[in-house]
Amino acid sequence: MTGPGIVVDADDVTYSRGDVKVRPVTGPEAPVRLRVVLSGRSTGGDIVARPPRHTPRQWLGRRR
Repeated sequence: MTGPGIVVDADDVTYSRGDVKVRPVTGPEAPVRLRVVLSGRSTGGDIVARPPRHTPRQWLGRRR
């Protein structure tokens, strides 16, 4: 999972089946605190980097 200031670089990943999905969290003006570089080969399945999901408590406490 990613968060503000975390950048995932998956340009060096080769894959034969599945997808590589990296969802950006913040805009280009946010400072980078951590850079994760993925490299290698995937022969099946997906590689997904995304922001964390909401917890049930966050869903119940959200404003409408």
